[in-house]
Amino acid sequence: MGCPDCLMLCFIRYFFLANNLHNGDLGPTYNHGRSRSGAEDHSEPPRPPPPRPEDYYSTTRQFYEDTLPQKSKHLKPDPRFITFQKEGSVGIRLTGGNEVGIFVTAVQPGSPAFTQGLQPGDKILKVNDMDMKGVTREEAVLFLLSLQDQIHLIVQHRRDQYEQIMNNQRGDSFHIKTHFDYEQPNKGEMSFCKGDVFHVMDTLHNGVVGSWQVFRIGRNNQEVQKGIIPNKARAEELATAQFNATKKEMNASESKGGFFRRRKHNHRRSKSLSKENWDDVVFGDSISKFPAYEKVVLSHTGFVRPVVLFGPISDIAREKLTKDFPDKFLSPQLENNTTDGSKKISGIIRLSAIRDIMDRGKHALLDVTPNAVDRLNYAQFYPIVIMLRADNKQVIKELRTGLPKTAHKSSKKLLEQCQKLEKVWSHVFTSSLTLNGGDAWYRKLRELIDKHQSSPTWVSETKTVDFLSDLYLLPMSYPFCDPYVISSDTDYARKPNDFFGYI
Repeated sequence: MGCPDCLMLCFIRYFFLANNLHNGDLGPTYNHGRSRSGAEDHSEPPRPPPPRPEDYYSTTRQFYEDTLPQKSKHLKPDPRFITFQKEGSVGIRLTGGNEVGIFVTAVQPGSPAFTQGLQPGDKILKVNDMDMKGVTREEAVLFLLSLQDQIHLIVQHRRDQYEQIMNNQRGDSFHIKTHFDYEQPNKGEMSFCKGDVFHVMDTLHNGVVGSWQVFRIGRNNQEVQKGIIPNKARAEELATAQFNATKKEMNASESKGGFFRRRKHNHRRSKSLSKENWDDVVFGDSISKFPAYEKVVLSHTGFVRPVVLFGPISDIAREKLTKDFPDKFLSPQLENNTTDGSKKISGIIRLSAIRDIMDRGKHALLDVTPNAVDRLNYAQFYPIVIMLRADNKQVIKELRTGLPKTAHKSSKKLLEQCQKLEKVWSHVFTSSLTLNGGDAWYRKLRELIDKHQSSPTWVSETKTVDFLSDLYLLPMSYPFCDPYVISSDTDYARKPNDFFGYI
């Protein structure tokens, strides 16, 4: 093919030739201005002037520019290297966050950063070789505050993106799940309970370190309430205080009742927990291994989730599911050898046994304590936890009618247990199902399990460690078991707050 200029020139020549033919002139396209008689002929229409170079070069240039890739039209400015000596403060204010990047929004006049040419609209790519991608605004501020002496920045001026961020008020964006109760908040802050999920929108509310602006996430994973909560550092301090108070209370209970003691001298373990102390295991508050705030994402687990049932007829439900649907449900159990050589079901469950069932594509149907649910979530098994609740003991008595004597339980005690669980451990429930008598609850239970298995859930952004495979979980019912299978817990390190105007 010819060049665009040649094609355009041929088109122009063709246009003028066609125009002359239309006027009946078969001769040359030029005109001498006189007739054969020598007189000037004014009847002939004037010829158009010859084409100028710009007539077709401008068209060709436009054609060429239209074919250029969009990226070549909007080239980003080259990154700049800026270095300066820190003199007290850094002398800048920041905006943005982990979702959009960190931007300079103001530079203090006369500061070293101002002298070296840092300006609003600059996107900070690196600080002293630390990549700023995915860094929250609070983390960026605290990192710059921690630096001493020389500061090295790699920045890129992105005014258009900066203005969009300011207009749309975008910056930080991530989700957290809480692992402590905040029942007495400071003025202007929201209270919350364990298991609540928040969408964090700004980690530097009002430009001050200490508070996060969030949206509370409701039952249907929708944003339902906007407010302020403590930042990560303050949350860790609050969770530590709660942790120490719980641990102190548990130690006092152990000292009073001889709870989980080893026998002296021969280091033999006690045979079992007393029935009086078993309620402390079932209903006692957990000492969580989780951080105060756990970063989570809404996602499908990619595996068949275990199922934990609580409530006055949970034993009936487990038996019916394993009997009626053996291809979908299986109950893992450990067997202990007795003195006479026979085997007795202890009810203790090992994490590795649960994983084996999950790998076979079945729901591991579990009878475990609420504390164990916390540990299952920490191990990232994400069980479907359903509370089969009853409003009165008559419903419980009706549903348990006809069971063998070995399965007989007091309706009154079962109702009290149900009420205690709802009061202390409702944060671990995935769903609750109210019992109204009849057999409708069984169909609804299966539908709930199927619904939650096919729905996304809040899962941790980080992977768990492998040593948890040897963890043992205790059953809800009173067992003859070794109490020392309960694992110990560790404390957390906490850091103080900081505040800033210009950092």
